[in-house]
Amino acid sequence: GHFIQMILRNSITTAACEQWTLPTNTAAPPTLSSRGYIENSQSTIFFTAKSQYHNVTDDPAHKIWLTTLRVFAGLLHSTANVGFHGRGASIRESTAALAIDFLHFYEIPITSFIERCLVQTPKIKDASNLSTPSSGLGFTVATMNELGDTMALISELCSGGHRKQFECSSPRLYGIVSNAALAICRSLSSFLGALGTARE
Repeated sequence: GHFIQMILRNSITTAACEQWTLPTNTAAPPTLSSRGYIENSQSTIFFTAKSQYHNVTDDPAHKIWLTTLRVFAGLLHSTANVGFHGRGASIRESTAALAIDFLHFYEIPITSFIERCLVQTPKIKDASNLSTPSSGLGFTVATMNELGDTMALISELCSGGHRKQFECSSPRLYGIVSNAALAICRSLSSFLGALGTARE
């Protein structure tokens, strides 16, 4: 329909996703820590000879991307239990079909983002990284928000009345995103467990 076409043909999100998923052998590959931010290299404040703080602002394209993920998750949540017969079933199936089409269209940006989150390792912050709100694992406030919104969308589509439709209509994609979600949960559980152990 017009709604899904308007989202899929949004030049802002498609261009941003292409930029975020550039191959790592390009001249200037994007980093996970810079995702969601725009750096203004013209405004650099030097505090010491060995450190510099770059001025960064939120990326409007990333905000639009997060809002899109939340809209689909909200639609799925609101139609999960509208009924299994008649008009209710039709609404639920149409909503799930829209979300599945969205996942198909943005499969590479979404799955590559999850893969990059899974390979993050603890690292020491350096001068080039100090300005970005980071967790110390290569994550930022922006990427943690994106990870949460992505997981919420996958969770809604892989549970309740939507799960069977997703599994039947697109078994390959269902397997990919459900396994990715499980991997993220295991990774976060291990990380939180390690934090708890370190505090004891």
